[in-house]
Amino acid sequence: MLETTVRESIRAAVDDEASTLAARVEARVAYDGDVSVTVDPDGFARQYARRGLSSLLDRAVTAAHRTLHATVVGTGRPRERFSTLATAQSRILATATLLLAARCGSQALAAECDLVTAKQWRTADEAVCPVHGTVSRKRPVQRCFGEPAVGGTAYVVGERTPLACSCIQRVVLGPVARTDPRALATSDGVTVKQGGDPVKPLSDREWEVYRAHARPDETFVDLLRRFERTRSVRGGARELGVAKKTLYRWFDAYLVDFDRYSGR
Repeated sequence: MLETTVRESIRAAVDDEASTLAARVEARVAYDGDVSVTVDPDGFARQYARRGLSSLLDRAVTAAHRTLHATVVGTGRPRERFSTLATAQSRILATATLLLAARCGSQALAAECDLVTAKQWRTADEAVCPVHGTVSRKRPVQRCFGEPAVGGTAYVVGERTPLACSCIQRVVLGPVARTDPRALATSDGVTVKQGGDPVKPLSDREWEVYRAHARPDETFVDLLRRFERTRSVRGGARELGVAKKTLYRWFDAYLVDFDRYSGR
């Protein structure tokens, strides 16, 4: 039952992070369009919910054992002492479970969406985490982002996190194709619509050339236009690393006034 609840919480965390990320992308682009970020979190949720929850429960039991002796030998009525312990442990476990779901949801989005280039750990509600203190740092993108280091060691999200940790993870938005919706739609997990219709993403080869040769805020069409005007087809193909027939095909498809028989 608890595992199912954590899975649902992870899905909700993914949806929340994805909506926030899409809104930030829309605020950056220079064209009208609806951007959505979609990630299927089910496999990730199953994996991390079971493993993370198992680790979390083990740590909760260990923490309870540490305080049990003090409860047994303490003063006051035994029933009241045990009731206080149960309430405190339940509160800690509930908070830690929600934080686990939020971290895993953010992790799923970071692992599946190309727009995420780093993650940032922050203390929840601008408080001071009792374990990590004040945390606000960025780490390079990895498949598994490390948690804030404790004693020089960074653990994979959801593993061996101190039970009292109140840190949250937020994804960091990387560079965005501001002027070319097709380039943006090429990113994994990203859909762009204009006029209600989905934008066709660039092909893998077009995307490689665009990333390697486009100037800042230049669209793929702008890139082709620049090469068509300043280079021969042979020279442009050599510089872009594509075959002449490929460049001819792109010119024909994207440049409405291109004349392949102009002698260039």
